[in-house]
Parts: sequence; structure tokens; C-alpha cells
Amino acid sequence: MKSEICVVSYGGVFPEAKNPDEMFANLMEGRQSVHDFRTPPPKDQFYSNLNYFYNPDKSASNRIYSPMGAFINRNWAIEFAQNLGIDHEKHSSTEIFTLEAARQTLAPLKDKVDFAKFEIIIGATGIDQELISQCKLRLLEEKLHISPESAEYKQVKAKAHKLSVPHKNYSSATAILASLREQFGIRGLSFLTDAACASSFAAIYCALLRLRSGDTEFILCGGTEGNLSPSMGALFSKVGVLSEKTIIP
Repeated sequence: MKSEICVVSYGGVFPEAKNPDEMFANLMEGRQSVHDFRTPPPKDQFYSNLNYFYNPDKSASNRIYSPMGAFINRNWAIEFAQNLGIDHEKHSSTEIFTLEAARQTLAPLKDKVDFAKFEIIIGATGIDQELISQCKLRLLEEKLHISPESAEYKQVKAKAHKLSVPHKNYSSATAILASLREQFGIRGLSFLTDAACASSFAAIYCALLRLRSGDTEFILCGGTEGNLSPSMGALFSKVGVLSEKTIIP
């Protein structure tokens, strides 16, 4: 007989909702959280430069043909960081939102469960520092047409490697695991899984396998994604996965 698995708590940060209760309230009220970014929205909630990349022509290069999106207020990261007792300047907004979702999940379990026994499985995608460095060099070669053999290339490359990259702007996805472990004292196995848009489901599936194996009793799992940037919109437009229809609130 298979052992039953129970969801004992949950949390989350969503567009126009700081927690699941607010999200469900929005759903019950019929509130529309997907908006047309061509209409000037509050600047602290939306990427103002998305409108620059909008082009209804699907054949246009490096443009976004869908004007719709759901956005999380980036200023919430400052508020959440204060509640978590961390410096928001040292963490990406995605890290902070993930930490807040975890805090909501673990708060009801405080003093009831030893968090050190927890494991962490998070569905996420991220860019690491090595990839960023490679992108910089490719920009020099292909976009600026600077030869790798030239003195100018070597000079710029040397300066680029000496730059101090702000952690909050370029933190890797694995930093999320480190932050969760440090913040909540979790000591069990932890890893990320990437299945594109199905990453959160992949994390849940892996958690089920771990629980059914009997090797652990508690797992903090879920998904996190915060990159709705012009470049990501252009990527999704290139593969044609965005809806061409607009949603009217």
C-alpha cells in the first residue's frame, strides 16, 4: 500500500497578489491581472521599455508581437526583504520573491517541524555568470565586429573581467537554493529542475518520487520565474508561442 502524501502548507507571490489569499480573491472577483503594456501603467509595476519592442508584425526581428503580460510589482522586493531581514541590494528580485513564498509556506510550521530535515526542489531557469561572460565576448565579436586577434578586443576583454557585477542584477538560479538554505536553516538535499514552462510540475514530480522513496519526509518545492523582459518576449515571439489575441479587462 502506497503511503499518502499531504500538502501541509503553501505560499506564493503572483501578479497583483502578494500571497495566495490575494490571488484567490482576485479570481473570485473576476479581476484581470493580464494587461496591455501599450497602455501606460504604474511605472513601479511594469517594464516601460516593453512598449518599444512591440511590433504586431510576427516576421519582425527582435520584436514582441503580443502586447499582453502579467507583471509583479518589483517594489515588493524591498518590502519583502525588510520582512525577511535581508538586504534587497544583495539579492535579485526573483530570489526575494522565492524567499517570501517560502516564508509564507513555512511560517505555519514554525516550532512544529525541524526545518533542517527539509529538502528543497525548485523548478527554475537561470543564467549563470559563465554564460553572461560568453555573451559579452560574443557581442564584441559578432555585433561590434571586433576581431579576437585585435589589441582592442584584448583590452576590452581584460577590462570586462575586472568589472564587479552587481549580484542583484546577475545572480544565478542556484543562488536561490543557497538563499533558501541560509534563510530557513534547511540542511537536506536540494536541487533545481528545468523543464521550461513545466518546471514547477517537474519539481512536484521529483518531490513525489523522493517522498515515496522513503528517504525524506518533508520537501519544500515549487516553481519560480521572474524574467518577463523584452529579450525573453522576443524569444517567445520568435518561436510563435505567444497569443496574438488581446485580453480586454
